[in-house]
Amino acid sequence: MPSSSTAASDPLYTLLYNGLKEYQTKISLGKYGADTVKVADTYERVLNDHPEIFYTKHQFIYNAQAFYPQYIGSKKQIEKMKIALNKKADAVVKIAKTKKTQAERVIYLHDYLVNSTEYDTENYLKDSVPESSFTAYGALIKGTAVCDGYAKALKILLNKAGIWAVRVTGEGKGVPHAWNLVKVDGKYFYVDATWNDPVAEDQSPILAYNYLLVPESLLAKDHTWNKKGLPKASSTKYKYLYTLEDFARYQSYVYYVNDKDAKLFRMNLNGSGKKQVSRTSSSAIYSLKAAGDTLYFINLTDNQHLYKMKLTGNNEWRVIKKSVSRLSIKGKYLYFYNNKTKKTEKTKI
Repeated sequence: MPSSSTAASDPLYTLLYNGLKEYQTKISLGKYGADTVKVADTYERVLNDHPEIFYTKHQFIYNAQAFYPQYIGSKKQIEKMKIALNKKADAVVKIAKTKKTQAERVIYLHDYLVNSTEYDTENYLKDSVPESSFTAYGALIKGTAVCDGYAKALKILLNKAGIWAVRVTGEGKGVPHAWNLVKVDGKYFYVDATWNDPVAEDQSPILAYNYLLVPESLLAKDHTWNKKGLPKASSTKYKYLYTLEDFARYQSYVYYVNDKDAKLFRMNLNGSGKKQVSRTSSSAIYSLKAAGDTLYFINLTDNQHLYKMKLTGNNEWRVIKKSVSRLSIKGKYLYFYNNKTKKTEKTKI
């Protein structure tokens, strides 16, 4: 629901919001429709504030008397889609709420979204992106979205988890873009889930933290947006996260490769408790990938062979006696590039 202050101060906002929630095909505007530019702007604001209204089309008709929204399907079809979206979001948020801190909840929901959604690159390059890819439904149910879909989905997930978050629009490297502003323990940070979901040269997925809980000073290096009305985000509290490069997550820990000597370290999600993982003290490693409680990596000390280790135990062992690179996990398989045959291979995990 819109806030009471919004409803009281902007009757046009309330008219459009309530009409869309009720799937009205004609929303009477009364005296509030005289300014047609304001009508269009308010419609966009309603959709920006409420990404759960994913079922309207970009096209609409309006005049001084009424607004005629277009819907993607019948009321019955939309209700079914809404149930699916809420069921998925609630299931994800239920796990997020078991995390101890707000930061851990944000990180969990960010990771879930990045790991379960693919950027709709094919349609983007063809200039044929379907409307679903601009929505939270596209991201959470279809698993395919562009930046709008990522930002809207993350807002829904965070809000359901009790965390304040809004969608922000502007440009990323000169291209129209969308991301989020979030509030964690009283401080504001930016999160760009789309840019934290890059694709490697071999088309394998990557989880990055370069744009996770960052201050506006860092984001402004390659993003531009209108900051008017937005809280200032200046904290660098989570710098340890967005400076990570080669890392993997397991429960409340981050496993990462130390840039200095390529040794394996571990720390808590809050940045505390940093320590070297002793059982790999003799190994120089890179390309960490986690699957459940198992960490996979390339051992540089042992001819770039593929290794794995149980994060709940003390053992590490060689999986494949081949020189490999480009590790990625898709479903039940770990993919790797065989440096000798110049081909991508896989092994079940």
